Amino acid sequence: MKRKRCIPPWLFLILAVTIMEGLLLLWTAHRIQLPMLLFSAAFGLLLGVAVSFLSDPRGAKRAVVLISSILAVIRFGMFVVYDTYQEFLTPATMLGGAAGVASDFLGIALTAVFGNLWRLAVLLIPAIGCGFFLDGTPVPRQVRTVLTIACTVLYLLGFSQAGGNAYRFDSAVRKAGLHGALLLDMVHGLSGSGAEPEFLPTE
Repeated sequence: MKRKRCIPPWLFLILAVTIMEGLLLLWTAHRIQLPMLLFSAAFGLLLGVAVSFLSDPRGAKRAVVLISSILAVIRFGMFVVYDTYQEFLTPATMLGGAAGVASDFLGIALTAVFGNLWRLAVLLIPAIGCGFFLDGTPVPRQVRTVLTIACTVLYLLGFSQAGGNAYRFDSAVRKAGLHGALLLDMVHGLSGSGAEPEFLPTE
């Protein structure tokens, strides 16, 4: 008898995002805080609501696999940045090449990448598990409405718990996770503003 898959996309994505964010913080900041859990659940719900518009179960499953894989790669990249500079850098800092980051990072990062490929494999576990546990059955409109409301509430709670102290990107990631930090960074207008300190790669 074929085993029935039982996890809907929205719940699967909540778990996937929370696990990835949690691993990133455990590997770097060595602690998990409430704002990270709230932002992770909200982001997972947001992605789940978006996927719920797909009427084809196979299409929904492929979308979840793709989303989970992209999120895993992004968080692995952020870990490599942290492992190299012992700080979380904003995307503007990395892409803008402030303080020679762009030129110095590539050579040193290659060693960090190959030395931590097992972390990428761990982060990709949710994407791999999608095929075994995900139920891609379309979500009813009423459920989608409830999920949207829950997503909004979780985001509001996340911002309220993050508080005004998470004004620096590195501190924001440690407290609110990568997704929460990016949102806080936009709110505070820090990207590319020169508020980030200069960084030197660790040997």
